[in-house]
Amino acid sequence: MRGEAAPPRLQVRDLRVWLGESEILHGVGFSVAAGSITALIGRNGAGKTTTLRGIIGLARRRGQVVLDGEDVSTQPTHLVVRRGVGYVPEDRGIFSRLTVEENLRLAVRGREPQLRLVDELFPDLRRLRHLRAGTLSGGQQQMLALARALVIRNRLLLVDEPTKGLAPRVVAEVVEVLEKTATATTLLLVEQNLPVVSRLAREVVVLAEGRVSYTGPAADLLSDPVRTRALLGVAGGRETAP
Repeated sequence: MRGEAAPPRLQVRDLRVWLGESEILHGVGFSVAAGSITALIGRNGAGKTTTLRGIIGLARRRGQVVLDGEDVSTQPTHLVVRRGVGYVPEDRGIFSRLTVEENLRLAVRGREPQLRLVDELFPDLRRLRHLRAGTLSGGQQQMLALARALVIRNRLLLVDEPTKGLAPRVVAEVVEVLEKTATATTLLLVEQNLPVVSRLAREVVVLAEGRVSYTGPAADLLSDPVRTRALLGVAGGRETAP
């Protein structure tokens, strides 16, 4: 029916995740709108990375993970990936001894590549394709990690701490790369840098001790320094966004 809201790209319901014998997530639930950037934030140890790993099936889990209306909760990681979920881990997941070109080819694995899209979004990679990935700067490596996830058709990218450990100038470059990436797919982003969250995210999900303590518009939370400090232990970061 005309005027109805589009269904979420991702719905997480009552997600419980274990690492070994320890239950890390205790009934996490939220949704991610198609074509948006949603940031998953919280203090250290809140369960952010574990949430991404639970969504894609890299950790023992219970609850529901629904992708475009399809319940993928019981499917193994490789089937979730085939349904269009890409994962960019904190360590970027690139092969440092291989060239940029070889990293991209390896990511395709017999599937139809979107090389034109990658070239349009990341033109700098074309001139770097003969270089080994380990020789790239931190920002260029993050660009390659995102390109690897986009060279095959993914409906959702799970991106873990893309600006962690980077110099401010490189952070600004990575933010631009993420903005370009968001024109092609939906992003669920774990990010500790609140100025980056302020610039990129439409919605935020705040985790505390394995539970959701806030979900809503990023602007509403980050414009309220008292509430931001109460939830995260720091003030909002709107003014210094890169």
